[in-house]
Amino acid sequence: MERFTQVIRENLNVSNLHQGYTFSADSAVKRADFLKDDVKKSIYAQPSIFEANVHLKRILKSHIPNEKPHSAYFWMIRKWGGIGAFRENDENIILIDDLLNTLAENRAFDSRLFGKISSLSKVASFVDSERYAIYDARAIYTLNWLIAKMKNKHLDFSMHFFPMSAYVSRNKMINARPFNLIYKKVVNSKFYNKNEAFYKYCELLQAINPILFPEYPKEIFRTEMLLFSSIEVAYNDLGNQ
Repeated sequence: MERFTQVIRENLNVSNLHQGYTFSADSAVKRADFLKDDVKKSIYAQPSIFEANVHLKRILKSHIPNEKPHSAYFWMIRKWGGIGAFRENDENIILIDDLLNTLAENRAFDSRLFGKISSLSKVASFVDSERYAIYDARAIYTLNWLIAKMKNKHLDFSMHFFPMSAYVSRNKMINARPFNLIYKKVVNSKFYNKNEAFYKYCELLQAINPILFPEYPKEIFRTEMLLFSSIEVAYNDLGNQ
């Protein structure tokens, strides 16, 4: 894993994450009815967008209401995550419950769950930020690009690529230079099975985060945030190939 983290350091600005991450939580926090005002103020008081999100990750689990937790779960997906298409209805309540039960029992993901993994993993990451991270298309795009670089540099590197739940992304960069540009020149282009991909992704972040961020070894969301915010680096590099 040391070799892979070296490739990450060579291609991504690890030390500048606090400036490179620009996904603001302020607007979503204002609409979080389940959070008390003093909790919201503690988030607004953070010195940067990055630190506000770190603080949110650290504290949110303890503020999820016991009686009606789904209001917080939908907020994570719809308001904070910006996925308004994930409607607040009985079907999606069942889907969220199925996700949490699947994780609790360490079961394989079925096609329904993985089909909504970019949405559902947001819930997982807030509920247990040390074990799970957001399986976002932008993070996976950057990660697959790094894996391809590693495979081209070290032919014995056995890590597979990570699948996405859909061929079409909401992100313009991914649609302009899709995943097949990443692995088309790689001899070993195997992908993890979708029923295990989320677990493999989280295990990988648990392994490399302590190396990349030794002061915060268990905050695997830092590595996810690094991958998420570095998609333009991967996109530009693919454009030069």
